[in-house]
This record gives sequence, structure tokens and C-alpha cells, in this order.
Amino acid sequence: FLTREYLDGRIVRYLRPLKLYLGTSLVLFLLLGSVSMRGMADISFGAGGPGTGLGPAQDSLVAAVQEGAARAVPVPDATTVETFPGATTDTLPGSTTPSAPGERPPWYDRLEVNTGSERLDAILQDRVERLGQMAPEDAFRELARTFIGYVPTLMFLLLPVFAGLLKLLYFRSPLYYAEHFIFVLHTHAFVFGIFSLSILAGVVGATFLSPFLLLWTALYIFLAMRKVYGQGWKKTALKYWTLGWLYFWVLLIALVPTLVMSVVVGG
Repeated sequence: FLTREYLDGRIVRYLRPLKLYLGTSLVLFLLLGSVSMRGMADISFGAGGPGTGLGPAQDSLVAAVQEGAARAVPVPDATTVETFPGATTDTLPGSTTPSAPGERPPWYDRLEVNTGSERLDAILQDRVERLGQMAPEDAFRELARTFIGYVPTLMFLLLPVFAGLLKLLYFRSPLYYAEHFIFVLHTHAFVFGIFSLSILAGVVGATFLSPFLLLWTALYIFLAMRKVYGQGWKKTALKYWTLGWLYFWVLLIALVPTLVMSVVVGG
């Protein structure tokens, strides 16, 4: 409705699309950062770590992270450490630092960085070694905090790309690229608003609402595409499905350099 009003020239009575997007983005990522930091503050990679206090879904996520970390960095058994000529029992094969019986080896010893660029490899390896001086849970929090800080910027930079995808899908449409961009701003603002409600529902214990909110989001985007572009159900469904896959792959590809950036400049 807002997009059609804007395209028809009735824009004075409504909040500008960019302001609407920035406002909902600010609310979402403030909530996301707050809830994520609260959940990660209770993460412990040791046995019997506490829950997050945010509900069963978040507690299950923490438990999965703990289990994965325990498998990735197993605690060696002092009775099964094999000795080699010239080696003592307090040194683990392949480890650069001595480890006392029952002590975990540095987790970064198992990680090899190979991006194809020697300079980038050296930077990443240095960062990994610095993170390796921390406890695994502290390193995880450090990376997660930095990554979450980059997500709003990433989403904002991808807005023109998503508008370009719509321009390609509706290449016969009389709408200009800027008008597709308005639609992208409005739909993202709606999605951010729904995600904010979903997070708040989880905080207050009404997690049963989240699936319905997510289902409404998917349905809303389909209905919005049909109303704004005025095509039939079949054409809209095909373009909706195509847009969803393109959106997924663009976002996934963009997340890789974001993760790398989080490792390089984090902390």
C-alpha cells in the first residue's frame, strides 16, 4: 500500500521510505544485539554450562554450540597420550605449547588458513593466533559481537542489489529502478518490524507466536509483489520463488567476506 501510494505521488502524508527503513533497522539490530549478547554471555564450552534464560530455542542453540566445541577441541586423556622418542608426556604431538594432563590444546592449532592470498592468510593467521590466546567461548563471543555489528551495514549495502534483482525480474515493467528501490525499502522495513516482534515474543516467553509471524512475512511479500506490480498469481508466484533463491544466494555470498572482515578487524 505504501509503495503504491508513493508511486502515485501521494508521499507527503507518509514517512519517507528511507527513514522508515532506517528506523525499523535500528530497532531490530538493537534488539538483536542485546538478545545475542545476553545469550552469549552465558555460553560455556565446559560441561554443565548454564542456559541463556531466553527460552528453549535459545538454550538448545547454546547446548549445540557447547557440544560442537567439545567435539572440535576434545580433552585429552593423560593415560592415552602416546610418547615418542625425545618427547615428554606433557607435550602433545602437533601442539606448539605444552599441555598438562587433562588440559585442552590451543584450538587454533587445528586451523589452517588458505584463502589464496599470502598477505590475507598472514593477517588471518595472526588474528586466529590472537583469538587462540582466549578461551574458546571468549573467542566465539568476540567474533559474534563483531559480526553482528557489521550486519546492518551489509544489509544496507545490499539494498541496491536487491532492487536490481527486481528490475531484472520485471524488465518489462514501466517502473524505473528508483521505484523498485522504494519497494525494497518498504518490504525490508516490514520484515525488520516483524523480526523485532518475533524477538520480543521470545523475550516475554510467547515463542509460539514466532512461526506465525514468519509465515505472515513470507505471505506478505508475495501479496506485496502482486499488488505493486499487478501481475497474475502464477507469474507472481514464479517471480517470488526466483527472487527468494536469488536473495538467498546473494546474502550467502555477501556473508563470507563479512565473516572474514570480522576475523581481521574484530576486537
